[in-house]
Amino acid sequence: MVKKSRKEKRKRTQKGKVTSELIRSAYVSGNENVFPKILELHVPRKSIVADVTYGKGIFWKKVPKDHYVLKATDIRMGVDCRALHLLDPIS
Repeated sequence: MVKKSRKEKRKRTQKGKVTSELIRSAYVSGNENVFPKILELHVPRKSIVADVTYGKGIFWKKVPKDHYVLKATDIRMGVDCRALHLLDPIS
């Protein structure tokens, strides 16, 4: 019989912040309901977001306007997402 070391005997303890606000990774809903959750999880507030396929803005319907700086463009606005000129060319 092998004795466990002191380190092996210690139980893992949670040291994070306890919260009941779960972040779900799967949703069954429309884009306008899911997209704000994706942004909340992956994009810091006040970030500049270039949505080059904005269309009618359905994804952004339920995103509070003061949370992000939205740069919306679309082919209907004369901007082709395959030929963007958002940044200076890298030399």
